[in-house]
Amino acid sequence: MFPETRSPDIRGKFERALASGNSASFTFYFAALEAWFLANFYPGPEGLAIYFRDVSRERDREQQLQERMKELHCLYLVSSLSADQHRPIEKVLEDIVAVVPAALVHSDLAMARICHDETEFLSDGWSEPELATRVAIFQGNQEKGWVEIAYPATVEPAPGEGSPFLPEEREMLNVIAIHVSQMLANREASQRLAQSERLSAIGQLTGGVAHDFNNLLTVILGNAELLKEQLTDRQPLQALAEITATAAARGAELTNRLLAFSRRQALEPQVVDVNRLIADMEGMLRRALMEDIDFELVRAGGLWLTEVDPGQLESALLNLAINARDAMPGGGHLTVETANAMLDDAYADEHHEVKSGQYVLVSVSDTGTGMPGEIVSRAFEPFFTTKSLGKGSGLGLSMVYGFVKQSGGHAKIYSEPGEGTTVKLYFPRHDGGSESLPDPEPATTVTGGREHVLVVEDNDLVRQYVISLLQGLGYRVTSAGSGPEAVHILQESADIDLLFTDVVMPGGMNGRELADTAYQLHPGIRVLFTSGYTENAIVHHGRLDRGVQLLSKPYRRQELATKLRKVLDEAE
Repeated sequence: MFPETRSPDIRGKFERALASGNSASFTFYFAALEAWFLANFYPGPEGLAIYFRDVSRERDREQQLQERMKELHCLYLVSSLSADQHRPIEKVLEDIVAVVPAALVHSDLAMARICHDETEFLSDGWSEPELATRVAIFQGNQEKGWVEIAYPATVEPAPGEGSPFLPEEREMLNVIAIHVSQMLANREASQRLAQSERLSAIGQLTGGVAHDFNNLLTVILGNAELLKEQLTDRQPLQALAEITATAAARGAELTNRLLAFSRRQALEPQVVDVNRLIADMEGMLRRALMEDIDFELVRAGGLWLTEVDPGQLESALLNLAINARDAMPGGGHLTVETANAMLDDAYADEHHEVKSGQYVLVSVSDTGTGMPGEIVSRAFEPFFTTKSLGKGSGLGLSMVYGFVKQSGGHAKIYSEPGEGTTVKLYFPRHDGGSESLPDPEPATTVTGGREHVLVVEDNDLVRQYVISLLQGLGYRVTSAGSGPEAVHILQESADIDLLFTDVVMPGGMNGRELADTAYQLHPGIRVLFTSGYTENAIVHHGRLDRGVQLLSKPYRRQELATKLRKVLDEAE
């Protein structure tokens, strides 16, 4: 009846039971019925009594229970992982395989990279060193190294209908899945905050460097301009002065980009129709591209107004177009698109320093080479570039980032290798009046004057340069190297017409505080600020305080003379 019982192993159990006189039992699988049976046999004086019972259901339940307990144990291990824990790849594999049936929604490629044969993935993102390390660990030499994998998956509660888990098991899994989801969300938020703080720290450093560099450029550029004027009869020397002035001007462009990234440039925001602005610069954008790159402009109807510095926005778009061009050496397609956008509270919570609300969106998309995630995460850092030496300064995207953040907006890069890149710029919606168009500056003849000017500058070279410049324009000049020294002069002199002061100075008094004291001592005095960068003394939220006049360093002789005359004439 049961042919399986004729096997030597089972016959041996029968014989041992008869010889010992003790009852025994065992289970076996009967293939004809596809079932498991429990055999109990009891020896007696007349032979061996054997009873068979179908135990297939009990055995299946026991096996399912063991599998569920193993999965629950692995889920507990995953939920207790710390954010910065590194473990050998095979331990990661053990946990992930256990979690996937219950609570993970994953991409097939991601799972394949972890589970399948290593040799299949040399062309799918595995580097040779990473692969060699993984194989060494797989072979048991765990001291060889570590492999860290970012597994793109979403932890979700296990579905109720059709789930292999018992109700009480599903409840426990749901709690664990929610805990793991929160843990992953917290880790991502921490990474975004760390990135934001790192960019802020770099911004502080670059702002300070730009300030010191602008002081030097002011002296170099100004003296080169003076030499050019005085060497009209000596052409070779005048040409050298021209080269010096050109180099200083390029240095000024570099520091302006650093100031843009550090959010310390003085913006001149206006109410702008971005559709009109982009349409006006379409020709410039097309000229910046190669002939084999198609250009498309998509302007949304009913686009909201925004308040930004139009010149800086044009520079930002031109930088993005040039970056896109360089990413498409074999040609491609560039799209500039505008749209109204709403960033909700959930998005704002996920992105540090982003406020929820209505925004004007400008997107610049290309079909170029794209970037991997590790490059995207650093793309906004100053001096970071993937271009070859001499092909780029690494300041284009950092300038764009700083300008957008200083304008109260948000910048985001979306890119994948081989899939192109999209840079999205969000500017806050302006709820006020219509677009403001600046009046053209009237042509004026630069002249000097006879007024008394108090120059306050802590840098000796800059101070001496400004003194000689103003005296050459006919002004009477008194100078000071700090705020407290200037206050003493203001207290002793009654005929000072204009205070020309640096903003950022040592000694416990900045230019803004000095100006406030000057207004108290001389109510009719005029004030002109100058600075390589402004900190927050006279610029707030990207714009100059009301009534403030600023001449940014470095400046040329003509620029100083024009600005000085304008401020003095407004007093009349």
